[in-house]
Amino acid sequence: MKDFAFNRPGQFIVNVDSAYVKYNKTSSGYLLDGIIKLGQSKYIDNLKPKDIISIIKRQEKPQAGIPDILLETKLDIRFTGGNNIWIDNNLARIRLIPELQLIGTPSRPNVTGRLIGEEGYLLYFDREFKVQSAVLDFTDPNKINPIIDLKSTAEVTGIDETEYTVNLNIAGPLDTAKLEITSTPNLDQTDILSLLTIGQPVAS
Repeated sequence: MKDFAFNRPGQFIVNVDSAYVKYNKTSSGYLLDGIIKLGQSKYIDNLKPKDIISIIKRQEKPQAGIPDILLETKLDIRFTGGNNIWIDNNLARIRLIPELQLIGTPSRPNVTGRLIGEEGYLLYFDREFKVQSAVLDFTDPNKINPIIDLKSTAEVTGIDETEYTVNLNIAGPLDTAKLEITSTPNLDQTDILSLLTIGQPVAS
């Protein structure tokens, strides 16, 4: 297959440059494998952090009434892509490079590999934090819950013209990831939040 697209309005737009997939019987069941090359694609759904956790938990619920043939089918589909795959929503605008593989079964799919963030920004308190590095590693054998390692910075000028570099880092499994925010010159957490919202530390 070549040059086709599918989308869900308000959630995602996916263009596929090419796809080669085959379905074979094996000694232990069936195998669906192949390669899908993605074209220009975007994830545009507006999210709140708690929405991410609920999506991950929803994956854990077993499905009922799955046909035996799907239970006996293994997945092995690799995804590749060019330079035009984006998260573009209320939380971030980041260009992604996929190195992903769909595994598991149709009734219980999983993902292995990684997504690499090449450029873009996060939005935090309506400030743009430029992405310095971003990686999502899909390593959990039981569910889609990648480990995130993201580093970003924003240059903020206070009301008194003092210039600050604010660092926002996110690390850990996505459903329990920790956010760390620091600054240069050094401020405590309360002062950093005050700087981001009203333009000056509390003590100023």
